[in-house]
Amino acid sequence: MPLTAAPETLTRVACIHCGGDCPDEPIALPGHPELHFCCAGCKAVYELLAASNLCGYYRLDEQPGQRVKAVELPGRFDYLDLESVQSQLLAFRSPTLARFTLTIPQMHCASCIWLLENLFKLNAGIRESRVNFLRKELTVSYQPADTSLKDVVTLLAAINYEPQITLAELGAQPHAASRTLYYQLGVAAFGFGNVMLLAFPDYFSFTEGLQATFGQFFGGLSLLLALPVLLVSTRSFYQSAWQGLRQRYINLDFPISLGLTALFATSVFDVLTQRGPGYFDSFTGLVFFMLIGKWVQQHSYNALRFDRDFTSYFPVAVTLLTKSGEQSVSVKELLAGQRIRVRHQEIIPADAVLRRGAGLIDYSFVSGESVPVTKAVGDVVYAGGRQVGEAVELEVVREVSQGYLTQLWNNPAFEKEARPTLETYANHVGRYFVALTLTLAVGSVLYWYPHRKWLCAPSLRC
Repeated sequence: MPLTAAPETLTRVACIHCGGDCPDEPIALPGHPELHFCCAGCKAVYELLAASNLCGYYRLDEQPGQRVKAVELPGRFDYLDLESVQSQLLAFRSPTLARFTLTIPQMHCASCIWLLENLFKLNAGIRESRVNFLRKELTVSYQPADTSLKDVVTLLAAINYEPQITLAELGAQPHAASRTLYYQLGVAAFGFGNVMLLAFPDYFSFTEGLQATFGQFFGGLSLLLALPVLLVSTRSFYQSAWQGLRQRYINLDFPISLGLTALFATSVFDVLTQRGPGYFDSFTGLVFFMLIGKWVQQHSYNALRFDRDFTSYFPVAVTLLTKSGEQSVSVKELLAGQRIRVRHQEIIPADAVLRRGAGLIDYSFVSGESVPVTKAVGDVVYAGGRQVGEAVELEVVREVSQGYLTQLWNNPAFEKEARPTLETYANHVGRYFVALTLTLAVGSVLYWYPHRKWLCAPSLRC
C-alpha cells in the first residue's frame, strides 16, 4: 500500500506588538530571533519602548498594540510650531509649564492607558500625562524649555497614538450651558434637601406637637429656601416657555412652567394665610428631578454628538509650497492658485487640480464609494477626499469655504429643521394637552365652587 505524505501544517506567527499575522518571512529583531513583527512600524515601536524599559506594556494585555500605519511623519506636524495654532490648542502656557488636552481615538485597553501615562519616560520634557478613558482624551503637561507641542505630538504618532487635531478642536471652550445647569442643579439640590428636612413634622403623626409649635416658622423658612430655586433653577424652563409664547407657539416647557407657578403660588398662599406649610417640598423636589433628567439628556447628547461642520473633518493646517520651500499654513488661509502638498492618508482640504504625482483618492466619506479613484496630472480632485497613495502636489482652485465638501455639509437634508424629531412631535401634541388641561381645570372650578360647602369637612375652614 503506497504511503501518502502527511499534509503540511501551517504555523501562524503572531506579531509581538499588535498580535496580527506575520508574513511568510516575518521581520525579526537583530539579536532576538524569537521576536517577530508584521511590519517595520511595529518593530520601530517595540524598539522605542525597549530603549526606555517600557516593555511591561506587552504584559498588561494579550494584544496591547495596534498595527502601525505607514505614515510620513517628517513635516506633517510643522504647523504645530505656529503661534496661532499653539494659542488655541494649549489650555495653559507659561515659561516653565504648558498643558493641552487632545483626543486619542486609538485608545482601547489598559495597556494604552499605562503607556500614555508613562510618556515622561519616552520624553524627558514631559512632566505628566493623564488619560480620560471614557472620553478618549489625553492631557499632557510639558516643559517648554525641554520639548515642544510638535515633539509631543510626533512622539504620540510614532507609537501609533496620533491625536485627532482638526479645526473643530481649535478654540474649543467649555460649554457655558453645562456650567449653568450644574449651578441650577446645585441650588435645587440644596433647597430640596433642606425643605424635605423641615417637612418631616408633616409626615409623621408623633410630631404633631412640633408642628403646632414651629409649623409657621418652618413654613416661612421653607419659603425662603424655595425662593432661590424658583429664581435660579427654574429660569431655563421659564425662558423657553416665554420664547415660545413670543412666537405664538406652545412648547413642552410651557405646561411645566405653568405647573411650577401654580405649585409655588399655592404654597405661598398657604403659608401667608396660615393654612399650612404649603408644598415647597414637592416644588423643590420636582425641579431637582427635572434638572437631573435634563442633565442626563445633555450628557447623552454630548457623548453621541456629531458636529455637522466641515471643521470637524478638515485638518488644521496644510503644507504650502512656496519659492522658499515648504511652509505650514492654516487651512482657512488657503487661496486659489496656491500649490499644496498632500501626503499619504491626508485629507484634501480644498478643490484643486493635480499638478504632480499619481493621485489615488478615497472618496468614501463624500460619496460612500470605498474603492479609491485614480487621478492623473491635470484632473480635478475635490475637497474631502483622502490621498491613499504617494505624496502629490495640488493647485487650489477654490477656497475651503467654497468647496464641494462644504456644500455637502450645508445641504438642507442635514439641517435639523428638515427632520421631524421626537421633541417637535411632543411640542405639537403638548399644545393640545395644555388646552385640554386648562379647560378641565376651569370647568372644575366653575362647577364645584358654588358647592364648596358640601365638600368641606366640619373641621376644615372653607
